[in-house]
Amino acid sequence: MEGKYTRIDLNDQFPAFWEIECERREVSGPASQDYSGSCPLSEPEAKALAELTETVDFSRVLSSYTRPGNILELPGSGTA
Repeated sequence: MEGKYTRIDLNDQFPAFWEIECERREVSGPASQDYSGSCPLSEPEAKALAELTETVDFSRVLSSYTRPGNILELPGSGTA
């Protein structure tokens, strides 16, 4: 895929403890895979997920994200 992109860790895009995580990682720009973004919910994927969880009355929410190139294998999936 070609185009403009930034390397932002989507796991750290949510408002809970965002400032603390930024300070802990000491990363100031998108050159690092640990960059948390310029502010919470700055990325459309994170913003959409946050809006969905505020709109729908879920009893539980599980968000699973892996970096491109990583393979997520579920127990019992028959892969490994």
